[in-house]
Amino acid sequence: MGKTLTNKLTVDRLSGHLGVSLPGGMGAPVECDDAGSCFEWGDYGILQISNSTEHDHCIRVEWQSNFARRLEDCFYFDASTHW
Repeated sequence: MGKTLTNKLTVDRLSGHLGVSLPGGMGAPVECDDAGSCFEWGDYGILQISNSTEHDHCIRVEWQSNFARRLEDCFYFDASTHW
């Protein structure tokens, strides 16, 4: 799932693909909120994206799963990206 993450200052901070290790048969996620920041792949995993409460320029990407699963993302870095 391709996604550009925007911080609370509405600045695009990071682009990439989320859930690159999900099995191909999982299909598209179901959005679990109205803001488009929570995505669910059945009982396989839930991805929540939120702005940091501590830093204006930071974004939190958090995976949750009830099972020991490999959940990975792939981000693109350029000169303007801070990690």
